[in-house]
Amino acid sequence: MRSILLKDYLEQRMYFLIILAVAVVSLLVAAWFKQLDSGVAMFLLFALQGPLFIYLAAHHQISSEVSNRTFPFLLSLPISRGRLWLAKLLFVFIYAALLYAIYVLLALICGATPADFYKLFRSSPALGFGPPLVIIAYGYFTSMLPRGFATISALIIGPAAFYVCVHPMTLTTLNYSLGASLLIVMFLALSAAVFMSDRTMSSPWRGVKGLIFLVIGSGLLLTCWLAIDAAAEASWSYDKEASSGKWLPVNDGKKIVWALQAEQHWWDVADPGRSYRGRLFL
Repeated sequence: MRSILLKDYLEQRMYFLIILAVAVVSLLVAAWFKQLDSGVAMFLLFALQGPLFIYLAAHHQISSEVSNRTFPFLLSLPISRGRLWLAKLLFVFIYAALLYAIYVLLALICGATPADFYKLFRSSPALGFGPPLVIIAYGYFTSMLPRGFATISALIIGPAAFYVCVHPMTLTTLNYSLGASLLIVMFLALSAAVFMSDRTMSSPWRGVKGLIFLVIGSGLLLTCWLAIDAAAEASWSYDKEASSGKWLPVNDGKKIVWALQAEQHWWDVADPGRSYRGRLFL
């Protein structure tokens, strides 16, 4: 595994320096136009460049080996196929962690404070760690697909992702930690399934197989999400010490109902810190 990590390091170090140069140049351009502050720096680094470059790094891992015809060399190494898959993934995590660490230093130089990052992670740790990890997992999955099929997979995932992002429930009640965890597990499982099912990664049906796996995985993810929601709803219970309630008028005051709230489970699809499951009793 160490030899694979060293090989990827030697191949990627120049690209890594170019990525850092792009970050510095973009900040200098913003400063030249007198638009640079901590907010602009964090937007450029963490909202634009960071997600793009870690996706490209993850997508590059297997697809580049196949296109450069070096994948048979990796298979000849005295390492199991599972450890080869894990080593490539581990390199992406190290790559992304180092890139984001340098981005943090650049943001601090541009006026951001440690309190800015602390507020982000304190309000929702999943928003800090979740998106980069999901992007890495998705990029690693598309790395298993032939050229062109990554675009097709984006056309499948894109509308669903857009719908979730703009849905009001996403901002008010969605459990980001649970959602990100399920997406990461799904994409990594799909990447492993495609990787293990094609020994030489040269089958003409590899792309079609990957898309079929993606559709099946998305269906299983949705089923799992609905099952968790149903289980959370069924396990609702009233606790006098942890619950609160109040009388609410309905039908122009002709009736009143007792609105009862209770603490949620950590595994609920609705975020326990921002929402609750309630009951109305006549």
